[in-house]
This record gives sequence, structure tokens and C-alpha cells, in this order.
Amino acid sequence: MKFHQYIIILCMSLGFVLKANAQKNLNEGTLIYNMAVETGSDAPKMADMLDGATTTVFIKGKQSRVELVSGLG
Repeated sequence: MKFHQYIIILCMSLGFVLKANAQKNLNEGTLIYNMAVETGSDAPKMADMLDGATTTVFIKGKQSRVELVSGLG
């Protein structure tokens, strides 16, 4: 009976170890988002100023930086 318990515990712990090793860490990278705004009217709105804006997220280690470039500045 104890042998079966040891086998079950061994299989469960092996499953946790394999699951933990399957994840990959992102150490360095850049994400770029382009914004598109559709207001649904021909008259310019305040939100149209953000149309064509770009958001860039820089990731390095445990640090990150976000830059927003738009017509507003």
C-alpha cells in the first residue's frame, strides 16, 4: 500500500517539474502598438488626434519603459 502512495507522489512531483520547465522567460524585447481611432463621423473629434499614434514598450530584465508618440506630443 505504501509503495502505491510513493509511486503516486513521484508521478505528481514529476508532473509539476515538467510543467515548470515548459515556460520560457522573456528577458529582452520590444512591443510596438499602432493606434487607429474611428469616431464614426466626418467632423474631427478630440480622439482623432490619437489616430496614427504609436506605443512602444521596451522590456529588459525586470525593467520596462513605455513611449507614446502621437500628434499631441
